[in-house]
Amino acid sequence: MTIQTNHHSRPLASLVECPARQDFDYITEEDSYAPRLFKYRGQWYDVGEFVRIVPMSSPSPYGFEHRVANDSPLLRWHGIQTDSFFSAILIRLVDDGDSVVPAFYYC
Repeated sequence: MTIQTNHHSRPLASLVECPARQDFDYITEEDSYAPRLFKYRGQWYDVGEFVRIVPMSSPSPYGFEHRVANDSPLLRWHGIQTDSFFSAILIRLVDDGDSVVPAFYYC
């Protein structure tokens, strides 16, 4: 497992600030001003599409999490969005949720 990041945070942008608005047509008018998008490796991502990372031993109050071993390095991250069977984008929320530190994960 390899996790690549430069540890730079990226500010979250709202839909009205994003030049790739057409890619997020599921965001409603009411939510279009909420900061939830960020650009990483030339592509825009929605924080709302990431799945929370939790240890296997924790109870499942939400039902839809990415469960990992209790000693997994992925637990240092808050969310994951898979790109393929072997790769994913990870995020760590910082600055009270105003920005994210993204990483590329592959095995």
